[in-house]
Amino acid sequence: MPPLRTPDLDLANTLLSCLNGALEDHPNKPVRSCLRVGEEVAQGLSLTEDECCDGLAYVKVNQVFPSSNFPNPDEVALNCPPTEWAVDLEVGIFRCAPTGDMGQLPTCEQWDGAATTVALDAAAMRRAVACFRRELEPGAYAMVRQWLPIGPQGACTGGTMVVTVSFSC
Repeated sequence: MPPLRTPDLDLANTLLSCLNGALEDHPNKPVRSCLRVGEEVAQGLSLTEDECCDGLAYVKVNQVFPSSNFPNPDEVALNCPPTEWAVDLEVGIFRCAPTGDMGQLPTCEQWDGAATTVALDAAAMRRAVACFRRELEPGAYAMVRQWLPIGPQGACTGGTMVVTVSFSC
């Protein structure tokens, strides 16, 4: 039996593939790159692994909604099922923030390194979105929203970006 597919999942996988391609030349490529689910992306932590410090790149579906007037959600009841939809895809990369220790704060050099890594991540996300737009079906719309920083919180930092894409049923 072929794997089950949905348009929103296909779009998420396409964006993830573009993100992986955009990160190929990154000097500090994230160890993990995958789809995630849920309201928020939690960074896994175990006795031997730390997704934040290893680097976590991800794409997740934030929401799917009927949209006959892209990018706005339909807000009027219709007699017919919707034929035009939109999906918000979140792309993000988490990194370790400098923490220092009990006796010393992080150095400026450590913060400079973190800022450089996050800036390179943001540039990779922009390249991924450009790649993704080229992969869309003719007639599909895409709205790219701003890149937003994450943290530092819980020793994690990084950034996210949302891309809203139209699709037909």
